[in-house]
Amino acid sequence: MSDLNKTLRHSFRDPEYADLYSESFLDMFLATQIKVLREQRGLSQSELGTLIGTTQGGVSRIEDANYSGWSVKTLKKIARALRVRLRISMEEFGTLPDQVVGMNKASLMRAAHENDAVLFPEKLSVESKVRNISEGRLEGKQIYAAVDDDRSQQLGSGGELPTQYAVNTDNRFGAMYG
Repeated sequence: MSDLNKTLRHSFRDPEYADLYSESFLDMFLATQIKVLREQRGLSQSELGTLIGTTQGGVSRIEDANYSGWSVKTLKKIARALRVRLRISMEEFGTLPDQVVGMNKASLMRAAHENDAVLFPEKLSVESKVRNISEGRLEGKQIYAAVDDDRSQQLGSGGELPTQYAVNTDNRFGAMYG
């Protein structure tokens, strides 16, 4: 457990501190995730604004970590424009330290609906399939990697997943079982 995680767990014993910190973190989390997803989709602030019925300045305000004027209606519009689902959940304070420590750009990224690994596994690259199976999102699906130009090798299905994979310089995949 990191020092930050330990400090937060101790500090969150104070209900007022926990409330203020969690509200501030929520605002920062939402603003940051919206920006990360917008950039992941290759959209400018103006383009996202057009999709949700606001201006570039409106999107800039939404992406400000200090913005706290969220409405569910606006979040639904943003989620629809970014082709993800909106999930609102009330959580125990004890889950927040791990969320704070684990937050990074990769943890905020989400596949657009049309690239969702669970809904459309046939669209995934071999490396994405390996990652998604290992994360339990594509349980039972079989994946193959090109061994050479004329044949494929089964890499795994369910629990028979290789623990590492590599991309060769000629963009063919190899798997190392471990």
